[in-house]
Amino acid sequence: MEDQSPDRISVGSAPKKSSSSSRGRQRNFSSSTCKDFLRKFVDNELLTSTLEDWFSGHSEDCDFRKPVFDVPFDLTELQNFDYALEGVTFQQLVRMPNALYASTSDAFEANAYLALEDFLHAGIKGLWETFWGPDAAMPFSVACIHSTSSKFYPAEKAISSGKLDGVCATAILLKSLKHSQGRWDHIVVLALLRPDIGMVSTQGDQEPSPAVLGEALFFALRVLLSRSLSRSSTVLRNSDCVYLLLVDSQFGGVVKVQGDLNKLDFSLSNVYDCAAEWIKRHAKISVSSIDRVWNKLGNANWGDIGTLQILIAMFYSMIQFYGEPKYSLDELATEHSSRLQSRRSERHLVDRQANGNGLFRSQRPSHSPEIVEVQEEAAVDVKPQETLQLEVGSVVLMDDAYSQKGFQINDILTDSDPPIYTSIPVEDPTKTYLLHVGSSPSHLEPAWEDMNSWYQVQRQTKVLTLMKQRGISSRYIPHMASSGRVVHPGPCNMPNSSGSCGHPWCSTPILVTSPVGQTISNLIRNGLFGVEEALRCCHDCLSALAAAASAGIRHGDIRPENVIRVSNGSRYPYFVLIGWGHAILEDRDRPVMNLFFSSTFALQEGKLCAASDAESLIYLLYFSCGGVCPELDSVESALQWRETSWSRRVIQQRLGDVSAVLKAFADYVDSLCGTPYPMDYDIWLKRLRRTMNEDHGKEIDTSSKRKEHASTIRSGGSIPASAASQAVRVRERRQPSSRRSAAHASAMAAAAGVYRRVLKAVQTHVGGAASKQQHFRDFVAAEFRAPAGTDADARARLRLAGDYAYLLTSVHHHKDLLFSYNIAVDRSDEMKKILNKSAASVGLQLPDVYQPNHSLCSEVPLESAFPQQMLLCFPCLDQSFPCGLSHPTQCMECRIRLQVHPHLPMNGNRSSAE
Repeated sequence: MEDQSPDRISVGSAPKKSSSSSRGRQRNFSSSTCKDFLRKFVDNELLTSTLEDWFSGHSEDCDFRKPVFDVPFDLTELQNFDYALEGVTFQQLVRMPNALYASTSDAFEANAYLALEDFLHAGIKGLWETFWGPDAAMPFSVACIHSTSSKFYPAEKAISSGKLDGVCATAILLKSLKHSQGRWDHIVVLALLRPDIGMVSTQGDQEPSPAVLGEALFFALRVLLSRSLSRSSTVLRNSDCVYLLLVDSQFGGVVKVQGDLNKLDFSLSNVYDCAAEWIKRHAKISVSSIDRVWNKLGNANWGDIGTLQILIAMFYSMIQFYGEPKYSLDELATEHSSRLQSRRSERHLVDRQANGNGLFRSQRPSHSPEIVEVQEEAAVDVKPQETLQLEVGSVVLMDDAYSQKGFQINDILTDSDPPIYTSIPVEDPTKTYLLHVGSSPSHLEPAWEDMNSWYQVQRQTKVLTLMKQRGISSRYIPHMASSGRVVHPGPCNMPNSSGSCGHPWCSTPILVTSPVGQTISNLIRNGLFGVEEALRCCHDCLSALAAAASAGIRHGDIRPENVIRVSNGSRYPYFVLIGWGHAILEDRDRPVMNLFFSSTFALQEGKLCAASDAESLIYLLYFSCGGVCPELDSVESALQWRETSWSRRVIQQRLGDVSAVLKAFADYVDSLCGTPYPMDYDIWLKRLRRTMNEDHGKEIDTSSKRKEHASTIRSGGSIPASAASQAVRVRERRQPSSRRSAAHASAMAAAAGVYRRVLKAVQTHVGGAASKQQHFRDFVAAEFRAPAGTDADARARLRLAGDYAYLLTSVHHHKDLLFSYNIAVDRSDEMKKILNKSAASVGLQLPDVYQPNHSLCSEVPLESAFPQQMLLCFPCLDQSFPCGLSHPTQCMECRIRLQVHPHLPMNGNRSSAE
């Protein structure tokens, strides 16, 4: 190669300055140093010769041993990827020529580049349509790279222009509107077509030759350095990992290079020694085996391991540059089970257990060994599998990691599929637990509906364990007591800890949680869900969501069956949010789609935003408090109902009938729906707690009266209400004076605190002239400074004062919230500045806005100015004017507010006019 950088475009132009946050990755080297390093780092043969001793094991850096490279993909990963690609059609139209039948070398090389380009295009197109969907346009392209001109162009153009000798590699590029010619930092995957790749497989080696591997490391380092100079934060985040494809006309492999470029010594005196030192000490290199990619006819073996290695490298590179796919790899791989079950049904397999040869036994006719025709109406008699049926009173033995425990089924909490049981431990009957029973591992593969039990047991166990590890402790989140597997009757010949002996109950997972309560569905069915329950449910569920959100966990499946009320004999029960099996732990996790309770963002995007769980909680409270349940049969109808209900404020009005704080909370959630802004849990928990405390104070008063009434009835007599109140006053007078004085002092302190809080709210949030604030202060002082009357009247006044302070503070907070979202922002001053600037640019000036001067109002009556008409103030017909005069004549603002009424008498006042 000549001493010229292939990255001519990206190195020759200086990047724009930007903040460290926008660049996405901090680097310890300057851009100019990296560019100079790239300009000198152009010869792959020099780098290979520098690494020759390291490859052969004759270097002291590797202790005189050949380097051992890990594989980038294990066999299980490739098998899972193969399951996900079942049924996907990849079509390579240009066939790869075979070297044994090539007529001339030039024609062979040209056809090989065309076939490689078509292979990469077919692979990336099939992966995009499979994982990201066929509707969106594919943001990737394929082009060849010229070693001297640093240009990217298709192979056909290189062949027609006679520049095929200078082509050094073929790349998959990220499309860019600004740089349509391509850039080195836009390279997603780089493929090297070399004729000696297949010699490794014929000689029995598993890794490419040192020459090929050295060239691959050279191009890998060039791509990483070019990415580190990029202006895109997405490219910068991927400046530490790159995949390279090594192919010839038959075989292929993958090389993965990963490392931190901050540890590279950018010494310009000897760039190749610095690069070799970084590769030896700081780079993690993974090399796959060399396997067959194309058959002798030139067609790609899409289902073979060699092709799968190349496709999965392309798939991971696409995720690096474009983000997570719409359909995850695990979701598509899981569909293999349903396809397998359909195939078994077609072949009439009746026994799902393996026989002695490890195969499945098919249904065979007993009357004749010959092939017989099966009639269409003939049904196959399949004996159903025995499943675990738990009834009330039955005992289940669970084997955990330490011992065996027995649980007796006490009741069935939910009749859903799968059900949740309430159980009592045999060793300690005083305790009660929730029992979640899953399905046997042998049932999970063919039964698609058993995924519900997997989420409820196995994944919920994972989520609760993760919460415990991250230190999340809340009474509103279930506690995992234990987990294990069912101990079935009879001997168990389980081969290992993860297998099954063949019994339908063997290895069935169990999860035991606490506490135990009633679901909201049962409370609504029995008419036990009222105002207090709604407030308590909102507070407790928000507390659970806040605790989980602190560790980056969101629930994703809030519905009446996943919220229970726990009493435990206490006076004030609390609610616990259960059903954490569908919790969102990572960005690739997807929430449950529920037409009634899922958030709008979840139905539209298949993801959760910061306020999605709170929105689901609003729907739960709305339907639980008597909201009209619509008929929803599709996602479109669910989205339309949500848009209509929020726009017409149906949800807010319904919750406002229950409590004002729930209505305010619904408005707050509505303003956050679909936005990236986080939830402010603390302020709403504080408001809900304050509202519940006020309600509890009322209940304490009524409960004390009920206790006095009950004691009177137990004594055998009945007294009137007046006598009862008199007895209470007598008992109060009998109390010690110190106790009465302490109670009076505490009451006065509480009244003074509330009074100061109202005055502070007026001083802070009431704007305008000083007379307006003085008017509010006078009103507050007259009403709340010294509450008169009985104790009940004083408490009512204090509650009213607290409501005034809460109203003023809430309105101010809501105004700040709207202004933070750029809602209701007055842009009149901004428009005036723009207009003044535009007028000044052409030598003009906007006229001054007229300001009325009320001092010009004279004492001349309006009747003298209009002798045939009567002027009355509009719209209230009251003879009071803005200027304070009874008969303004010259005030323009007062004239605008006056309405001329031609049918009234001249000297009539308001009463006579009416």
